[in-house]
Amino acid sequence: MVVEELWWKALDFAALKSSSVSFFDVEKQESAVSRWARARTRAAKCIEIAQKCLDDVHDVVLDSYSDDLGVNITRTC
Repeated sequence: MVVEELWWKALDFAALKSSSVSFFDVEKQESAVSRWARARTRAAKCIEIAQKCLDDVHDVVLDSYSDDLGVNITRTC
């Protein structure tokens, strides 16, 4: 169990390190907190974009469905 946790921590660190600015700039020292904050910001932007895409798909499906039924369906949420 401990080995597995260490393995996942190592993978997380490697993924974060390779996508970090400090990976490309060896002389620049950056804290883990700063790297994780940047990763969190990137993830939030990706989630925001995905949510917008899902909202657009939802609207298209509702429009198509209401057109097929000949009924006006409005989105409540």
